[in-house]
Amino acid sequence: MPAHRDVERAPVWIFDLDGTLYPKSTGYEDACFDRIFEFMVRELGYESTSNARSVWRELHAAHHQTLKGLRAAGHTDFSSESFWEFFRGDPAEYVRPNAKVSKFVQSLCGRKYGKAFSFLLRVQTYEPHD
Repeated sequence: MPAHRDVERAPVWIFDLDGTLYPKSTGYEDACFDRIFEFMVRELGYESTSNARSVWRELHAAHHQTLKGLRAAGHTDFSSESFWEFFRGDPAEYVRPNAKVSKFVQSLCGRKYGKAFSFLLRVQTYEPHD
């Protein structure tokens, strides 16, 4: 069966926010990582962002996901929602709406999910600021 037929029949589309619908060059993905380490200092008591980064590398290598790694390390005194809100920040600081990408996403059959599987994609796709 040709690939385009599979695309036409996909029941669900999931878009991860980190570099999926816009290029890494926007700086948004790097800002998200900076916020992870800032969260670990502010909310979890790590002494510095460099210390947090070192611990994160070990946790991510073992668990392949930041939140899962933090939970495995015993950090359970914060909500998943507060973590994701802090981590994601505001993509609009780095990118702006992109009508071409929005039209493409709207044209896909099936349900569409975004923001790393957590939030329904509201067709807020972005392009880099000039």
